[in-house]
Amino acid sequence: MDCYVFEFATGRYQVRDKVAFDKVYQEFTSLDGLLGHIISLIEQHCWTNRFKNAHATTGWHSQLHQLPSESAESWVRL
Repeated sequence: MDCYVFEFATGRYQVRDKVAFDKVYQEFTSLDGLLGHIISLIEQHCWTNRFKNAHATTGWHSQLHQLPSESAESWVRL
């Protein structure tokens, strides 16, 4: 599990391991960079779950042909 911190000494935003807190995975010089990283993780999670659910219910091939016709709003539900 990750933990997001701002280190005053360096002025950087960091992604750290919650258990091994000294382990820094990534550093960002701006809050925008950190938020972009978090949003990309959310997008990966949503896409992964979308395809897992599609395959489990109707098979992945029947969902793939529907992807281009769906609007962007249907993909983002936070």
